[in-house]
Amino acid sequence: MADLDCTAIRREELHRFPPGDGPDLPFTIATIERAGSFHVRRSRRPHTSSLALVTAGRGWFACGGAETILRPGSVYASSLGSPMEVRCDPHDPMTVRQLMVQGEAFPRLLERELGARDGAWPVGNPGECLRLYDLLRDEAREARPLAGRVAAALAQALVLTVRRGLDCGPGASGSRNTFLRARALLEPATAAPPPLTAVAARLRITTMHLNRVFRRHAGLPPAAWLRERRLDLAAA
Repeated sequence: MADLDCTAIRREELHRFPPGDGPDLPFTIATIERAGSFHVRRSRRPHTSSLALVTAGRGWFACGGAETILRPGSVYASSLGSPMEVRCDPHDPMTVRQLMVQGEAFPRLLERELGARDGAWPVGNPGECLRLYDLLRDEAREARPLAGRVAAALAQALVLTVRRGLDCGPGASGSRNTFLRARALLEPATAAPPPLTAVAARLRITTMHLNRVFRRHAGLPPAAWLRERRLDLAAA
């Protein structure tokens, strides 16, 4: 069972979708104001994933030893089975818009489009993302016919919009491309990966830069990311 610890939630607005048309539908859209911490510990059971947009305040996202500053316009993705923590500045409470989806299809979508199931990144188009959160909230609140199917399409559009935001930020495209190329070299050889020095040399970057790129886009250094992939493959 996953162990959740949510503290100091000052305000929470939740809208749940009615039972839907498939196993992988958005089931909660939320606006949450936090002034404390949110912890998720590892579970190997089917899980709930979330994709959150910070709209106010300041905080930190920690995953696999890497920590990313959260500001308005930051997005973070998390799977309920992953060891991660979100902390908020008590003097600057953080407000997030959060989509929570049950099932395995959504984390696979996050990994395919964003490069990781867990991580935090600044996006260059937070306004576009916020509009999609608003549409999801309206669908859940009004519970009109086919709301679940519309929401599933909106959730996919949200992930693609976040991806576009990652690619349009200053300097983001080159860093993201480096990450995707490095992942393509490491993933097929998860059981016996090449040395990181060899991967960095092939990409014509330093191992330090390779570590920075993985921490930025996967939330983990390369060695920890490989360890997570091996665990996931073993669980599958």
